[in-house]
Parts: sequence; C-alpha cells; structure tokens
Amino acid sequence: MDVTLMSGDQASFVSMRLLEVNSVQATSIRVRAEYAAPDFGGRNDHVWFWLSDLDRFVEALWKLHRNEAGIAELISLSPAEFVFTVAADSPARDKLAQITISKASRLRDYDVQQTVSGGFVVDHGAIHTLTQGFVRLRDAVMSGTDIANT
Repeated sequence: MDVTLMSGDQASFVSMRLLEVNSVQATSIRVRAEYAAPDFGGRNDHVWFWLSDLDRFVEALWKLHRNEAGIAELISLSPAEFVFTVAADSPARDKLAQITISKASRLRDYDVQQTVSGGFVVDHGAIHTLTQGFVRLRDAVMSGTDIANT
C-alpha cells in the first residue's frame, strides 16, 4: 500500500509504502519513505511508526483540511529518521509540506548519517486525498490485510 503526496506543480513528492506490521506489543508499522524533487531526493526503507502516531496524524490532517489552517506532523519512532509536516498558518495561504529523511550508512570504515530535507507547496484538494490514503493504510493494518496485496 502506497500513500503519496505530490506538489502542486507535480515536480516533487513524498511517498510511503507499507512494508511490515509488528503487533507484538503496541502495533507499529515499517514503511519505505521517499522524497524526490527535481535533481534531489532520498529514501529510507526502515522507517517505523507507532500506529497510534499515524492515527493522530490522520486526525490532524482532517482538522487541517476542515479548518484550512494548522499543522499535521508525523515523526518516526527514531525521530532522526523521518519527519513529515503539512501546515498552513491561515486559510488564505497555500499548504506547505516539509520532509526530512535520514539513514545511517556504512562507507568503508566510516559510519555516515545521510539526510535529505525539502519541501513543496500542496494544492488544497491534495490534503483530502492524502488523508484518505492514510486512512486506507491504517485500515489495511487494522484488518490484517496481506501487505503484498495492498
């Protein structure tokens, strides 16, 4: 299951693909998080979220969609790996999506933290579509749908 948000000009995007569900204690999910802009981008295949944090993000997105102002923020279990915010400070302003993706890499004898950050303007209708995508992702997790078929 993929959830993607495109920029208004279709040149940039952030995408998350559900890869794994862990229900041992509290439910958590692993996604592949990817950000791309013209000539720039990155991804991490090992970003984990608590399902409860995803629920809070969905509620904040619905509120942002209704009020046309506010902030919705999703932060991974390891805060250094992924931060995704969608915000607007007034109904008259466009929504802004901001993304940071990091991952640790081994380069010969060196451990290197690689990070990409960026942002883009989001069309108003895209917030509704994004919210629906996260609701479908959450519902797939809750129903136990086979990840390979989502």
